[in-house]
Amino acid sequence: MESSENITRYYLIDYENVHQTGLNGIENLTENDIVVIFYTENAETLTFSLYEKLVQCKAEIQLCKVQCGGKNALDFQLATFLGYILGNNSDTECHIISNDKGYEYVISFWKEKDIEIKLSSNITEALRPETDFDKAIKPLNLSKEDKNKLYGIYCGSAHITDISQRKQSVNQTIIKHFGSDKAIRYYRAIKSLIKEDSPAQVSENPELSDKIPENETASAQEQDIIHIPQSES
Repeated sequence: MESSENITRYYLIDYENVHQTGLNGIENLTENDIVVIFYTENAETLTFSLYEKLVQCKAEIQLCKVQCGGKNALDFQLATFLGYILGNNSDTECHIISNDKGYEYVISFWKEKDIEIKLSSNITEALRPETDFDKAIKPLNLSKEDKNKLYGIYCGSAHITDISQRKQSVNQTIIKHFGSDKAIRYYRAIKSLIKEDSPAQVSENPELSDKIPENETASAQEQDIIHIPQSES
């Protein structure tokens, strides 16, 4: 198998869902990366600042305009393209950039075939190295929402200095939010992480660390809008 430096990485962007914020971090991609932007006539604008990032980006950029044939037309075509990539490339890494939880079913399908697809809100999040917390909960196969909720519980106990009390607090909070049936598995997964030399860092939380830069907020987007070219790559 090829080294990680030579593996082609695909970033499939559900532009209708994440819009321009989903491309945050695109400037950090390399020549080994391919970004495929799926968009519809309902979402075919971008700012001049983002256009400049696309032009300067080292990654290959492909545009795929989806003809609106139904509510989930873009989702279906993105999922189909994902299957096409995996069927034709043995050494590749795929990321779906979207906040649509429906893609979790696609990810579960491929996970059963020992192929891991990562779902992220933006490219910055997709590039974030796997943490000890991520590794610990991977066997649980949690949804993104439950993962963030469990991470919040783990972080929320950081102020408790007594380790036994902290563990008890985490366990009780997990029971409160997830129920006793799931609590045993969830607590066992992260129990080993609760120790004196591992204070929870709020900055690691994907829901808190990816703040949208001020120059890419909605107000800025409304001021310097251009249209995505109609030709497809």
